[in-house]
Amino acid sequence: MKAINTVSGLEKAITAFSEGKTKEASEAIETLFAEEEEIDELRRAVFAELSKGDLPSEYREDLKSLVGRLDRMADYVKDAARNVKILMEVNATIPEEILGVIIKIARP
Repeated sequence: MKAINTVSGLEKAITAFSEGKTKEASEAIETLFAEEEEIDELRRAVFAELSKGDLPSEYREDLKSLVGRLDRMADYVKDAARNVKILMEVNATIPEEILGVIIKIARP
C-alpha cells in the first residue's frame, strides 16, 4: 500500500503543480519522500526476515523479488517527484496538453 501511495502522492503533486498550487504540491512531494523512506525501511526489514530461512526458498525468492520491485517503483516515483520539485523551483510553465498527459501517466 505504501508503494501505491507514492504513486497517488505523485499524482496529487502534479495536479497541484498544474493548478498553480505550489504549497499543496510541495506538501505532497514531502509526504511522498517520507513514504519512500518508509518503503526502504520495510524492504530492509522484510529482507532481514527472509534471511532467517523460515520459508521455503521459492517463497523467499518470490517475496524478495516482489519487495524489491515495489521499492524500485517507489524510487522511480520519488525521482519523478524530484523533477516536479525542480520545475516548481524554476517557475516552469508547461503547456496544458502536456500536463494532461503527465497526469494521466501518473494515475495509479
